[in-house]
Amino acid sequence: MRLRSATALLTAAIATVAAPAVSAAPVSYVDCSRSAPGTGSVSRPLNTLSRANAVPLRPGTRLLLRRGTRCSGTLAPSGSGTAARPAVVGAYGRGPRPHISATGEDAVLLKDTSHVVFRGLDVSNRGSSEARRRGVHVVATTGVMRDVTVRGVRIHDVQGDLAKDAGGSGGIQVDVAGPAPTHFDDLLIEGNVIADVSRSGIFIVGTTDPGPRPRAGAPWPAASTRVRVRGNRLRRLGGDGIVPLGTVGAVVERNVVSLGNLRGRGLGDPAGMVCNAGIWTFHANGTVIQRNEVFGMRFNGCDGTGFDVDYDQDGTVIQFNYSHDNEGGFVLFCTDADPRAADVRFNLSVADRFVANQSPCSLRAGATYSGLRFYNNTVAGAGLSWGILGGPSTALLDRAGLEMYNNLFLARPAQSAALACAVRCSSNLWSGLPPAGSGALTTDPLLRDPARRGRGRVRVGLGFRPRPGSPAARSGIAITGSPRVDYLGAPLTSPPPRGFARP
Repeated sequence: MRLRSATALLTAAIATVAAPAVSAAPVSYVDCSRSAPGTGSVSRPLNTLSRANAVPLRPGTRLLLRRGTRCSGTLAPSGSGTAARPAVVGAYGRGPRPHISATGEDAVLLKDTSHVVFRGLDVSNRGSSEARRRGVHVVATTGVMRDVTVRGVRIHDVQGDLAKDAGGSGGIQVDVAGPAPTHFDDLLIEGNVIADVSRSGIFIVGTTDPGPRPRAGAPWPAASTRVRVRGNRLRRLGGDGIVPLGTVGAVVERNVVSLGNLRGRGLGDPAGMVCNAGIWTFHANGTVIQRNEVFGMRFNGCDGTGFDVDYDQDGTVIQFNYSHDNEGGFVLFCTDADPRAADVRFNLSVADRFVANQSPCSLRAGATYSGLRFYNNTVAGAGLSWGILGGPSTALLDRAGLEMYNNLFLARPAQSAALACAVRCSSNLWSGLPPAGSGALTTDPLLRDPARRGRGRVRVGLGFRPRPGSPAARSGIAITGSPRVDYLGAPLTSPPPRGFARP
């Protein structure tokens, strides 16, 4: 009996050495360069992502990966913090960011976690064949996931397929995967760098509620709320840049999106069309898209615009943005058969292929541009024209629905072709092209440096700002609901200017 007891004790001791107990300390450390498994202390760190995933996130705890190391697999912590004491997943030590190299669909999976901050890591998800792949995947399957932050993460080389919407491929994919009213409240995606991903840069599916979507301002408890996407840098994207879907009051601001729609396919492509834009929203209410820069979107047969006023949205505001050198144009206008409102205002478009590309997105009877207002924008380029399905056009799909006020159009070199105006078209300045609408001006707007081009929302914006004495100054008409400041943040006077900025 004593011999059996001694044997049992020895076996237990060996097992303890082989699989160290996971630390329940406030900080758990991970160093995948270590050969021996540890307990999670700084001197004996965990050495695999599977061991790290076994450490539950609790209020105030931190799960930290060592800088300068590389881990293979999926980081998928569970648990939550609290509003007062959020959990943190991040880095420790010196050197380059810790790198997570995925071997499956997700490099990072944050599933049903609330009050958590994920920050400061390097993430990739390469593959030898095309398949569903994501960098950071944030998922809610039941209830309300609150206070989730993804900040300062470098995501690159995500070699996914062209699937979008729920569970699609991309850099940061956010999914509500449970029945309504499962959703996110207080989601922040901030200061991340995303490059060389297929398909989407940042794609948010904030509800599984198929609709009907209520009008903006009406309650929609199934939609995600307090969603903010700001200060991110996205480049070389197979598809879209930033898309919030199923949200109320989402704010997308101060992001830079470049070189997107690289894998887009046109309407007649035998493999099926794949249409992408820089920043847009869908099945959403009250979205504000502001102070972003989008350039280098490719056309490839459809879309390829910097921005998009799609159908199935209401109350969207696209303002204070800088769009340039986009092959599909500044903005996409989609027809819609349902009541909606959208304002495209106080933006700067330079050398985009079209003022706006147009598409009959909603094929239902009665689809129009009603509720869509285009005002106080400055649009500069050579050969200004509208587009229809990617081809140049002198016409608008719906002149009666669109409203156009206080815009400044600058054609250099001058052109003889007019730009069709809407029925409700007033107080626009047409420099270098024939006038249209009531109250039109055709004089030189006296801009400070209209030859300025390239990167920099503020730098280029200052070049297109009117000089004192400009005929564009204080010559517009008052627009209900107009903002109190212009593109550059200067307070607006009454009457407002024509174009995106006051002198």
